[in-house]
Amino acid sequence: MISPHFIRTMVMSMLLTVAFGSLCSCIREDTGNCIQYSVRTRLVDRNGKLLPDSIATQSVAYIFRNGKYVYSVPVSSDGTYHVFFNGCDNTCMTVFGNRNISGFELSKLSIGDDMNTIAVKIASLEQAQDSLLHSRLYYGNVTLSNITPDSADYPVTLPMYDNLSRLHVILNNVESLLGTGKYSVKISGLYSEFTYGGIVTGDSRECNLEMTHLADGSFRSGVVSTLPSDTPLTITLYKDGEAIRTVNTDYAGNPITTSGGEEKAIVINAGATYTNTQVMPWGDFVSQQAQL
Repeated sequence: MISPHFIRTMVMSMLLTVAFGSLCSCIREDTGNCIQYSVRTRLVDRNGKLLPDSIATQSVAYIFRNGKYVYSVPVSSDGTYHVFFNGCDNTCMTVFGNRNISGFELSKLSIGDDMNTIAVKIASLEQAQDSLLHSRLYYGNVTLSNITPDSADYPVTLPMYDNLSRLHVILNNVESLLGTGKYSVKISGLYSEFTYGGIVTGDSRECNLEMTHLADGSFRSGVVSTLPSDTPLTITLYKDGEAIRTVNTDYAGNPITTSGGEEKAIVINAGATYTNTQVMPWGDFVSQQAQL
């Protein structure tokens, strides 16, 4: 037989659970215990310089509670996202800004999806290069539970950074030292998925590039757009379809890596028995060429 004391204890526990749940719920915008954040995004370069909002289109913010997707918030007419936070859970907000979205595949979100599993994907590293040539993938994430609000409508500025890297490969001296032929390169160690939690992931991919023979005797690839990664890239040089050199470090022994928002020139200076590789900002390479 269940005692009256047990029944009273269970009822009280249920009431406390409901009460606590109501304190941590934030379903309606007029709920008094909700904190409203007005989040305005700002596009910035990797040095923190503000960029025009017109560079990328953004329309939706994705809200994750304790790492799981719960709902989306459209951008308001004044350019802000109004997000309601209950003060109890770890709540994150993610926004993507795109320019020329055709090169990307955005995952369709379902309630409960993990922010570090679902991802934006580059459709195909080789097939999408024309679409990605002028594309940008801006990303911003803020954890609302880490912010102490001082007003009911707390303004938050969320910086968004471009997370695409652009690479050019230049071959010098190859024809004079290695003979005439059809030269190409393969870049390995590229990644094409970027999670809503800001993690570069997916399988390691390769991109094969034909080289254009220039008047100065050098060979140059087209630009490759990819996601940044600390994993070193490997560049394999081919002549008439046969691999003849492999490079994964610069002349100082540093691994060749990529960072979001960067455009790099990978300059491979071939010797008879060695390869000297320089990695530099694309702008510096262009300036050097203009001075020759």
